[in-house]
Amino acid sequence: MYRDHGHEVIPIFYNVEPSEVRNQSGKFGEVFNRSSAKDQTENEAWRAALREAGTISSWHVGNDARW
Repeated sequence: MYRDHGHEVIPIFYNVEPSEVRNQSGKFGEVFNRSSAKDQTENEAWRAALREAGTISSWHVGNDARW
């Protein structure tokens, strides 16, 4: 969807693996499934957006990040 409007997106994964976001797995998946929308259409839209975000070149920041 961001491409339709010419926006640039740079995902930042803070203390979560991009693959867990992409696949809605691990701790991220557990929380996502518990809090996902009741509306199936909205839920699928979020899943698709997260799958795509997990494939975009991104920054991965863990607990050991130094600024």
